[in-house]
Amino acid sequence: MLYQQHTQDELIAEIHRLHQEITTLQQENSDLEIRLETILEHSTEVENALEDKHREIQGYTDALRLEMEAGRRMQTDLLPQALPDVAGWEITTSFQPAFDVAGDFYDVFTLSQDQVVLVIADVSGKGVGAALFMSLMLSLIRMLAYQASTRLLHLGINAERYFVQLPRDNAPPLVLPAFTFEILNTVKLANHYIATHYDRAGVFATLFFGVLDTQTGAMSYINAGHELPIHLGRDGTMDELIPGGLPIGILPDSPYDIYTIQLQPGDILMIYTDGILDACNHAGEFFTKERLLTLIKETRHRDALSAPMVLQLIHDAVQAYMAGAGSFDDMTMLAVRRLPMPCPVS
Repeated sequence: MLYQQHTQDELIAEIHRLHQEITTLQQENSDLEIRLETILEHSTEVENALEDKHREIQGYTDALRLEMEAGRRMQTDLLPQALPDVAGWEITTSFQPAFDVAGDFYDVFTLSQDQVVLVIADVSGKGVGAALFMSLMLSLIRMLAYQASTRLLHLGINAERYFVQLPRDNAPPLVLPAFTFEILNTVKLANHYIATHYDRAGVFATLFFGVLDTQTGAMSYINAGHELPIHLGRDGTMDELIPGGLPIGILPDSPYDIYTIQLQPGDILMIYTDGILDACNHAGEFFTKERLLTLIKETRHRDALSAPMVLQLIHDAVQAYMAGAGSFDDMTMLAVRRLPMPCPVS
C-alpha cells in the first residue's frame, strides 16, 4: 500500500513538472511569436526604408544621367558642326569618346581665304573635370586665333607683305608670313594663360596646332607634347613629324618651336590622340604605336587612298583588336589629304 502511494505521488509530481514545462514552453513560444512579429515589423520597416533609398538613389541617378547627357550635347555642340569644304583638299575627322563626356577635342576652321587651322588635343584625366578643361581650352584657342586674325586683317592688303624670321639652332632661319606666325602664337598665349590661372587644377593637355596654306600646301605647326602626326607621301613614304615642346598648362613660359612641312598633291597627314594606341584587348594588351605604324605601312601603297579611308582602316583595326572590350580613353583622329593634280587633257 505504501509502495502504491509512493508511486502515485511521484506520478502527480511528474505531471506537475510536465505541466510547468509545458507552461514554460508555451510562454517561450509566445515570446518567440512576439519577437518574430517584431522582427517582421522591423523587416518591413527596413524594406520600406530600402525601397525609399532605392527610389532616392534612382532619382539622383536619373538626374545625373540627364545632366551628363546635357553635358555631352553641349560638348558636342562645341565641336565643329561641319568641316570646311576646301577646294583641292580632303579634311576628315573621327571622334569616339570613351564616356558620356570627353577630354579629347578637335577643331578645323578657316581664318582667311587660303588659311585653315587644324587643332587636335587630349586633356589629362577623365570624366567631367577633363571635359570642363577641354571646353575651356577649345574656347580659348578659338578666341585667341580669331583675335589674332582680326588684328592682322586691319592691316589690309599690306598684311601680305609682312614676314617674320625665326632663328633656329644649326639651321637657316625659318621665314614665315606674319599672319601664320601670329596665329601660331595662339599656342604660347593659351599655355601662359592656363598655366598661370589654372595651375592648382593639376590638369594639362597635349596639343597639335597647325596652320595650312591651302594654295601652297605648306603647313606650319606647333606640337605641344602630342603624339607625332604621320605624313604619308604620295610615293608611299611614311614619316612622323618632329617632336615639340611641353603639354599646355605645365610651365607658363614654356617655349614652342615652329616647324613647317610641305604637303604635295596626293600626300596625307594623319593626326591622332593616344586613345588609339592605348586601346586594349581582353588580355589587357595595348594596341601600341607599332601596330598603328605597321597598319599604315601595309596600306600606304593602296591606289586612291583617301583621308576618310585612312581613318576608317584605323578605326576598323582598333575595333577588331578590342573585340568588344570596353574603351577607357577617348579616340580622336584628324586626316588631311591634298588631292592629286588632275591630269591635263590632251
